[in-house]
Amino acid sequence: MTERQAVVTKTVSMVYKASDVMGKLGLKDSAFKKYIYLLEKEGYLIKRNNKGHRIFTEDNIKTLEMFLELSRYDGVTLESVAKKVAEMNHHNGMTESKPESHDGMTLISTLLKEQQQQFEIQRLKQEEQFAERMQKVLESQLKLQERTLKAELTVKLSKIEESNKRIEEHLITKKKQWWRFWE
Repeated sequence: MTERQAVVTKTVSMVYKASDVMGKLGLKDSAFKKYIYLLEKEGYLIKRNNKGHRIFTEDNIKTLEMFLELSRYDGVTLESVAKKVAEMNHHNGMTESKPESHDGMTLISTLLKEQQQQFEIQRLKQEEQFAERMQKVLESQLKLQERTLKAELTVKLSKIEESNKRIEEHLITKKKQWWRFWE
């Protein structure tokens, strides 16, 4: 074998069709398409043949295996796994991955931290919304109590005025001198 043939042999790698990869990974068509879509959305590039069909290399299969492994952990979303896998494999061109990010545990730790930050942001937003709703409820209860108290006060004042009128009428009609109280 000549040197040129050896170089050609090293550069030619095995390529697989999507159905082969699905069979190798034990995935159904819908799940496979979803995973590929998420990876491509994050910038992961999968080569295509002249007909536009995706062709998969061993590296692509390893990446998909890593994607599947990481997506099994609790607390991580498929989107965050796809983003990290794409970054780690330098496929999105937007972010350079750090060498230590190839460690599975580091990647999982990073994903979990991001999830925790997202949950914290969501919790703070919910607390703000809850506080606003409670403020509105308290304001409406105060207004209701104020109206109730005003109504009760109005009723009591009218009774007092009515009582005062009766007393005045009684005093006017039965005006006697104070020393003739026995009559």
